[in-house]
Amino acid sequence: MLCIENIGAVMELPCQAISKGIQGIKTTKSAPYQYIKTRGICNHGKTEPHPENANGFPSERKRKRAYSKKMRLCHMNNMQEYMRKMLTKGYIAIVLKAIIQYGTENQYLSGVTTKFKLPKLPVRLLKVLSGQEQNRLVNHVTASLDLIGVSILICLYTGIRVGELCALLWSDIDFETVVLRITKTLQRIKNTDENATTKTKIVIDTPKSTKSVREIPIPLFLFHILKQYEGKYNPSAYVLTGSQKYMEPRTFDRKFKKVLLKAEMDAINCHALRHTFATRAIEKGFDIKSLSEILGHSSVRFTLERYVHSSPELKKSHMEKLALCS
Repeated sequence: MLCIENIGAVMELPCQAISKGIQGIKTTKSAPYQYIKTRGICNHGKTEPHPENANGFPSERKRKRAYSKKMRLCHMNNMQEYMRKMLTKGYIAIVLKAIIQYGTENQYLSGVTTKFKLPKLPVRLLKVLSGQEQNRLVNHVTASLDLIGVSILICLYTGIRVGELCALLWSDIDFETVVLRITKTLQRIKNTDENATTKTKIVIDTPKSTKSVREIPIPLFLFHILKQYEGKYNPSAYVLTGSQKYMEPRTFDRKFKKVLLKAEMDAINCHALRHTFATRAIEKGFDIKSLSEILGHSSVRFTLERYVHSSPELKKSHMEKLALCS
């Protein structure tokens, strides 16, 4: 049985967990918090008294809300289903384990185990452009080149993340050494400020790992295109906009899809440009170590498992090599 003895104390648990450095659980809307806040489970399957409620129990409205969200955890055999729902909604199992451990150590919880088996969910691979599709996109973009087109080419031939592209300044392009310097990234995150008027905010900060701060050699054909813009914009201007105003990832993604529509191509996520770069690099004979560093990954293994997709043409080419041995 999953046992929560003190529902009032558990209500404070997510906030305290966050103060310990656990991020990703919002104190008012996350699935674990809303469930624990509204539906405590004890050894008898009943809700424990709520210290702030005059009647000693959560209101009927909160009960119905919890029930409608299907968050009931009466037995440990329901944990698998609950974890699957959490994972499909983007919650991280590690955070749940940390909260349970924190609550147990501080005597907020009892009889709760973190030794549950997580369900294996299929890895959803992003679309990778074929060689023919890539050529079609490049031909369309270069036919009427603008900053959006230039930015698409930068992603496609350097493999940078969309957040890194959005934070890229013209001063980050070194025309003397022919390298691209990646030192920051732009992303939209949840606004945890109590006095905030918006739910999210834009943050421009250093990349997510030390390996993500890197210098990427620029292919000569791409360099010749960028050279046309040297001195045209203020060094502190963003590459995507040519001004001091940034463009956030979701806006770039919308503009990228418009380019695909004009090129009469299927809609894909702009992050597929990074996948395509990694795949083409492997097909052209890049060693994995160099590719991993260019992509800014912390390990070669992650590069192989997540970003390298073997094309049917490459597989066929490898299989044909076996005939040469006979």
